[in-house]
Amino acid sequence: MEAYKILIKVKDGFSKPFKKVTAMLGKIGGMAKSVGKVVGGLGLVVAAAAAAFVALGKKAFDALDTIGKTADRTGIATDKLQALRLGAVESGATVEDLNKSMEKFAKNIGDVVALDKMGIQLRDNTGRLKSTDTLLTEVVGGIGKLGSESERTSVLMALFGKPGLKLNYVLGKGAEAMEAWTTKAKEMGIIIDASAITAVENFNDRMTEMKFMLDEI
Repeated sequence: MEAYKILIKVKDGFSKPFKKVTAMLGKIGGMAKSVGKVVGGLGLVVAAAAAAFVALGKKAFDALDTIGKTADRTGIATDKLQALRLGAVESGATVEDLNKSMEKFAKNIGDVVALDKMGIQLRDNTGRLKSTDTLLTEVVGGIGKLGSESERTSVLMALFGKPGLKLNYVLGKGAEAMEAWTTKAKEMGIIIDASAITAVENFNDRMTEMKFMLDEI
């Protein structure tokens, strides 16, 4: 039943496709009950997974899984990552460029020289370290205020690495530009709720574990 619940939870993020998934799962549920008695619920999990993959495609699940895991590794909010993915693709870069640049940023955010150029502090007024997500917003805003293209390029390279240079159109135009990508992504209806992405992550992880166990049989 857990896989069934996970799939239904993602429904709000994929309204139209999941109408089909819900109908499929409704039919599959009854059949899977008898199968589940024999294999301890494995039949329902497999059937639900198959229905979901048919409706959405494995690539859709994998894309959300990647967003979730990138967010886990970097500390950057999933909605921001999704908006930046849109910006990356529309500006001629790739999703891989974005993921690599965000991971570089998470590692390089302690570059005091680069932060000093923009007057950004690692700690807030209470002395606590700011989150990576907060710092990303401040850094993008700071880059947009730098006086020359060479300065912007220097900071992009220092904090985001070579992949970041390909994202100048997204990361180098200031906070308003990044907010515009967020607004556009929301208007397009492609921002998936963080809890739904976590559900997909968990679902994919369980499927990977199940595949591993079946391979070992």
